[in-house]
Amino acid sequence: MRKNVHDPSDREGAKVEKNRKRKKTRFSDVFDTGYLRNVFIGAVGSVVLLGLVYYVCWHVTGGFEGSVEVTAALRSSAEERFDTVGYMFRDETVLYSEYGGAMDVLHPEGERVAAGDMLLTAYKNPDSAQVTEKLKELDRRIAVLEASAVGNSVSVSYTKALENSINVALAALRGELADNSYLQAAARSEELLVLLNRKELIFSSKEDYSVALTALKSERAALADSLTGERSRIYAPFAGYFYSTCDGKESVYTLDALKDISPSSFDGLKNAQPGTDPAGRTAVGKLAASRKWYLVIETEKDSLDDFPVGRYGEVEFADCGGLVLNMLLERTVEEGERALLIYSSEEMPDRLYQLRRYNVSVKTAEYSGLRVPVSAIRYVDGREGVYALFGNTVLFRVIEVEGTVDGYAYVKENGTPVTVKVDDTDKEGNPVEREVILYGALGLYDSIITSGTGLYHGQIID
Repeated sequence: MRKNVHDPSDREGAKVEKNRKRKKTRFSDVFDTGYLRNVFIGAVGSVVLLGLVYYVCWHVTGGFEGSVEVTAALRSSAEERFDTVGYMFRDETVLYSEYGGAMDVLHPEGERVAAGDMLLTAYKNPDSAQVTEKLKELDRRIAVLEASAVGNSVSVSYTKALENSINVALAALRGELADNSYLQAAARSEELLVLLNRKELIFSSKEDYSVALTALKSERAALADSLTGERSRIYAPFAGYFYSTCDGKESVYTLDALKDISPSSFDGLKNAQPGTDPAGRTAVGKLAASRKWYLVIETEKDSLDDFPVGRYGEVEFADCGGLVLNMLLERTVEEGERALLIYSSEEMPDRLYQLRRYNVSVKTAEYSGLRVPVSAIRYVDGREGVYALFGNTVLFRVIEVEGTVDGYAYVKENGTPVTVKVDDTDKEGNPVEREVILYGALGLYDSIITSGTGLYHGQIID
């Protein structure tokens, strides 16, 4: 019989070893728990920080409804203008000659002449037509020199004013040339020549331009004497204002046509052909009985409220170097949805007489007050106003709009605030009713909020 060699203690050790092998592997045996703990704490901190940033931004902007920007309420002014085209109507009599060659004109443009005054001499020979332009050029040069006189005594203030006038005229001339306004540039160049001549007299030993004037007048007389052949002299049939140029529309834009004018008849006048003499004579000039003339402008019937009859309006003539005249609106004419504005004036600057049709700009309104962006205007409790920032407090300020131009409203400064009545008690405890300001009026230098939504009266912005 064989003997058992296994000891009981050995059997117990084997069991322990077997259980040890069966035991599952622990988490810490595989991962670095210290590192993971730090990562977790950092992630939680980041979430908390982002939440704090979100809360601050929401509180400042009213829930991410736009950033708050402001602009100061400053005094300003603006104009509303109506850009259009106008036509001149005037009482003009065309002067005709049987000859259409050279012309020797004896009076400057627009000069008033008496009845029976000799105005010009017209020659038959067409080959002498170039002499007319030469004579006109000499007349212009003579007129410039005659206007260049400065007198015997010149003050320092006059010299400074002269220098300023030269700079202004030179800048205007450059602008007119850049705009291709050659007619205006020609007139401006003569003005500049006069100013430069005066400056030369002041800073040189010359006393006047008498020598040059004598030479020019002698040249002109010799040129006029060289004109020979058949000729006709033109005399003024009545007293009036003489012009040596005609546009052919003198018989179209007449005062008789103006009496019964309508938008429809106005169309016919604009399409009419230039007038001619039935006898085949040549137009050599015209005579206006009066300085008064009319400007007819077409507009829409709905806009007539902007043009009160009987009032003067500022009319700017773009074709005449920005010339501005204060013209009287005498009457309006309506036809369907169309309307005509009929202005009048007795001013006739040199730059006007050479044209018949003008590009004009009429001032219809002028506003002044505090300038407010239209985009900033809000309505609270039926009141028109803006939100303004006072420190870190948003307050609603009511406004009274005078007019709007180019995206800006012009409002009355220190307008009427909105008040309400509240119940209160006096010093003795008796019930009384008091009036308190609910919304104040916009004032000078107030900080108007121009952007941001979700705003309200009394809001605090930290």
